[in-house]
Amino acid sequence: MANSAAITTLTGAQGSPGVLSVTNDTNVQGSVAGQVLTLSWASQLALSRGGSGSDLSATGGAHQVLKQTSSGGAVSVGQLAAADLSDTATSGNVLRGNGTSFVSAALSVSDLTSGALASGTTATTQASLDKSTKVATTAYVDAAVSTGSPVNASVAASSSLNTGAANYLAGSALSVPSQGVRLGTIFEWNICLTKSSGTTTAITTYIYVGTNGTTSDAAKVTQAFASPASTPGPGRVRITAVVQGTLGSNATANWMIQALDGQNDTILGTGSALFQGTFTFDSTVGSLIFGIAVNPNTNTIVCQFAEGQIRNV
Repeated sequence: MANSAAITTLTGAQGSPGVLSVTNDTNVQGSVAGQVLTLSWASQLALSRGGSGSDLSATGGAHQVLKQTSSGGAVSVGQLAAADLSDTATSGNVLRGNGTSFVSAALSVSDLTSGALASGTTATTQASLDKSTKVATTAYVDAAVSTGSPVNASVAASSSLNTGAANYLAGSALSVPSQGVRLGTIFEWNICLTKSSGTTTAITTYIYVGTNGTTSDAAKVTQAFASPASTPGPGRVRITAVVQGTLGSNATANWMIQALDGQNDTILGTGSALFQGTFTFDSTVGSLIFGIAVNPNTNTIVCQFAEGQIRNV
């Protein structure tokens, strides 16, 4: 309706012109002059009359909607907030559309357009040895990789080994990484020995497993070589242990010790000999250390070097 309108002729009950009086109200007002009725509009249209109860002439814009924030209140214009939605999300959930309405639910990877987590998404770093299907963060992976293939080696030749006792060789201690061993984990050592003097008494080699990296750990393998010649000379010992079969408190490892005499069977008692067997250990123990010891018995022996490596952890 325009702001004003005019009815130029008023007709009475018998069809003859007549003058009518006008009663004004809040919004519609009128006047009669010379048989002409003039109507005019006043004030805002109230809610009870189907109006907004407010002036909306300067409102609106992108993402703006009409809102009535209280019962019987005036209509306003603004952007909806999450709290304005009738379905509220529980802790850990989000509001998402299911094609009909908004529902509260947790997001899964399949809800993402690309089917992958966005770059930079963070997660909780799991504890070492978690060994579950949980997501591994870069911090967890970095820690595992940094100790994934530990190596060790002696930095100088030893002094003469103590006779008649097991001598834990410097450079032979291999610390198991925090993620622990698995089936197929390999321990390898190479040891170079020289005998300056001695007898024909056989020397003995040990594989120790424990958490100390000393002879206070458990000797899982004790292997004596053949009686050597009494003359001086070098020799090499190569030792390998592979975790096989089972893990847990009664994990199994197959081991091999290969003796290679440098010359004339002077230290290991044979030009080449191979020894093999199995031992058990508790793979659930954290911070395990595998190492090698040698008992020279009555021989004067120096360890020129010992080096080792863990692979496939």
